[in-house]
Amino acid sequence: MAKTFLTSPQDLEAAHPELNRDLAVPTDQVERLVARYSYRELDRVNCQLREKDSACNQRHGLGSLALTKSGQKGYIGNKCARGHFNADASFKAIFLEGTRDLNLQRDIDSLTARLTEKKSDTSLKQKLELISSRAKTVETRILSAIRRIPGPIFIRLTRMAGGSDRAIRGEVSEVKIDRDENGKERRVTETEPVTVAIVARPDVLHTGRLSAIRKRASEATAALNVVLTDLPYTAQTKKALAKIAKSLDGADEGAGELDAIEAAFVSFMKLENLASLCWLAPRLQDQLSMVEYYLQLSGKPAKQTDARTQLQAWRDEIERKHKGLTFRAL
Repeated sequence: MAKTFLTSPQDLEAAHPELNRDLAVPTDQVERLVARYSYRELDRVNCQLREKDSACNQRHGLGSLALTKSGQKGYIGNKCARGHFNADASFKAIFLEGTRDLNLQRDIDSLTARLTEKKSDTSLKQKLELISSRAKTVETRILSAIRRIPGPIFIRLTRMAGGSDRAIRGEVSEVKIDRDENGKERRVTETEPVTVAIVARPDVLHTGRLSAIRKRASEATAALNVVLTDLPYTAQTKKALAKIAKSLDGADEGAGELDAIEAAFVSFMKLENLASLCWLAPRLQDQLSMVEYYLQLSGKPAKQTDARTQLQAWRDEIERKHKGLTFRAL
């Protein structure tokens, strides 16, 4: 049988002039199926199958064109093909093949209609271009910030982003004078762990989501340019159309994702959050580099001496909160 479904009686009858609508088609006179059809409601036809003295005559839209042993052809509806030829493996295989092809055709038509509607939305392409542009701008801002954050601090931030613990910890210590068993004085350092701050949204430093948003917008833009005419009814066509539809469905939702990412970046870049990041680095030089970045963003001079002064002021504040005990970053 031909692989293509015929969708109107006119097309089928033009392709098969041997069709006789008045023909009774006895079940034992069916040679094979030669075409498939799927008609709309207005074009339904009567089933011509006859078993003994009983004729079907049920009106239907889905069925197969049967070739009889006499060389004439007639309509057989879906239900009769199932009910009367179920025991005939070859006929059943043909029927099932027809059902699969019909479903395939309907799926492709449905996907084509969805994509055609999307393509008719003139504002969608502009939305996608705006999303792509915004994602690039936000990514540039984040990468610019990453370049200013000292390497050891950035590494610890990325580790935080992958877990639930976002606490910046250090320890405070006090040196006490004690005596050993011989009565000799000795200095004993007692330490206590402390939490300095909780980092706001370190996950925003991962730019993978922004790259994914840009990729989806690019794929959706390309999908809008796909030609949807004269498509063959094949599994490959359905797969390609489904992929295109997926790229378009929700493509403009990237705007909402961008809003969330931008809000997270604003939280991360708040001065009070950046001020605490210096304590993620044990080395003084890395601490000072982070303070310099903070001073630059705050509009204050970022000279080394100013960074040292600011760092000491923050250290003094922590030590005051802990009764003057000496603070050390971990």
